[in-house]
Amino acid sequence: MLAFNLYTSKTSIEINLADILIVSILAYILLQGLYLNQFNSVRYKYLTLFVTLFFFKLTYTLYTKHLTFSKHVVAITITVFNFIFLLKIIITKDSPINLIERYFDNISLYCIFLALSSVIIIHTLKSSNFKFAKYISYGLTILTLIIIVILKSRSAFILLSSYVILEYFKSTSSRTTKYLIPSIVVILFCVISAFFVKNDSTQGRLFIWKTSALMINDNFFTGIGYDKFALTYPIYQASQYEANNMTQKEIYLADNTAFAFNEYIHITAELGIVGLIMSLLITVFYFYNGGNYKTIYLSVFIVLLFSYIIHSSIITYTIALLST
Repeated sequence: MLAFNLYTSKTSIEINLADILIVSILAYILLQGLYLNQFNSVRYKYLTLFVTLFFFKLTYTLYTKHLTFSKHVVAITITVFNFIFLLKIIITKDSPINLIERYFDNISLYCIFLALSSVIIIHTLKSSNFKFAKYISYGLTILTLIIIVILKSRSAFILLSSYVILEYFKSTSSRTTKYLIPSIVVILFCVISAFFVKNDSTQGRLFIWKTSALMINDNFFTGIGYDKFALTYPIYQASQYEANNMTQKEIYLADNTAFAFNEYIHITAELGIVGLIMSLLITVFYFYNGGNYKTIYLSVFIVLLFSYIIHSSIITYTIALLST
C-alpha cells in the first residue's frame, strides 16, 4: 500500500493514497460550492466532513498499533450491540418497526447494518482458531438471512448473498480474476431475483434513477452541488409531470426523496462526473489493497448500486473501520 509517515515528537500519522484522494474530493466539494455559490448554505457540513476525517486519522495510529486486537474488539462490539438490539426488539412494548426506524431511519438500513455486521463477524471467526467458528458462521448466516427475508430487505439480501457467493468461489480459486467472473454471474442472478420482490418499490426506484439521469444530463461536469439532491429532485420530478413524461404508474409512485437509492448516481448528480471519478478511484484503491477484506468491500460496492448506505453514519463508520 502506498503510504508515508508524518512524525511528531511522540507518534507518527500514516498518510496513504486513499487519504490523499479523500482530501482531494473534499477540496473539490469545497471548490464546487464556491463555484456554484453554495458555500454558505452547506459550510457547516463541510466543517463536519473535515473534522470527521481529522479525528478518524488521529485514532488510526492507536487502532493499527494493536490491529488484531482492535479487529476482534470491533467484531465483539458489533455482536453485543446487535444482540442487545434484537433483544430490545423482542421485549419492547412499542412496535418493533417504530423502534428500528428510531435508530436506523428505516428498516432497510437496519437490515443492511445487520447483514454487514454478520459478514464482519463471520470474517473474523474465519481468521480465528476458534473450534466452532464454522458452525457459528453457518448459524449466523441462516439467522441473518431469515430476518432479512422476514423484513423484505433486498439490499441486505444482496449484501449477504454477494459475500457468501464471493467467499465460496474464492475458496475454489486463489486467483482473483478466476473467482470474480463466476461470482458476478451468480450475484447478478440474485440481484435480478431480488427485484421481483416488492414490485412497486422496484418501479419507484427505476423512476428515481430516470429522474436523476435528467439532473446528471443538465449538470454533467459540475453537478448540482453537495447535499442539494433533496432540494433539486422535486423540481425535476415536477417538470416531468408538467411535460406529461410520466406513466400512470410513475405518477402513482412519485414521491419526494432525499436519496437516489444508488450512491453512484447520487454522487454523479451532486458532484458531477469529476466527483464520480474521484470516488471510483477511492473504491478501486480500497479493493486493490483490501487483502482479506476484498470480498467484503466488493459486496459493499455492489450494494451501493441499490441503496444509500454512505448516508448512514453507523454503516459508514463500520465500513471505515475495515479500511484501517
